[in-house]
Amino acid sequence: MIAHRINALKKQLANLKKQRALRRKPRESGGIKTFALAGYTNAGKSTLFNRLTKAGAYAENQLFATLDTTARRLYIHPECSIILTDTVGFVSNLPHKLISAFSATLEETAQADVLLHVVDAAAPGKEQQIEDVESVLKEIKADRIPCIRVYNKTDLMPSKARQSGIKRDSTGKITAVYLSAAENTGIGALREAIAEYCAAAPNTDETETL
Repeated sequence: MIAHRINALKKQLANLKKQRALRRKPRESGGIKTFALAGYTNAGKSTLFNRLTKAGAYAENQLFATLDTTARRLYIHPECSIILTDTVGFVSNLPHKLISAFSATLEETAQADVLLHVVDAAAPGKEQQIEDVESVLKEIKADRIPCIRVYNKTDLMPSKARQSGIKRDSTGKITAVYLSAAENTGIGALREAIAEYCAAAPNTDETETL
């Protein structure tokens, strides 16, 4: 029974991969940036996706709640619109076989113009989770893509440790945004960060049509 289910999922994912390849071609020269939400499982990616796009992506506190990639057109301002994708959540020590099995969804991350690495800011082991996600990103050759670290669930942090807004490095580049998707706080800061990266990120030839 389990083996049958695994084989069925593999076939489903293989079909999804083919469908995305076909849908991608019409937009090869479209010039629309693709931003991919990536992060450890239960970091709140789908909740953030829903908040940004006002969509209804399945948001549940369980492993692999999002299997297929959800993509939506997101309008930041009149001169900036992007494709935002929500993909499967990563886990610690993700086996190579699973990476292969989920290649149809993980490839969306690898082909993005900018990554939004969503982190559960209140998780006790968030530093290890960050390392685990970065390890998978390296595995799928997505570690060189421009990345904004999005610290979600700030409403669950101790008040003394709570941060907000945009953080920049010494060169002025945006490196992180603190927000709470559930409480709808800090979303404007993330949209501002996306707009800034939208203007700076180079075009790719591998964006996908909806």
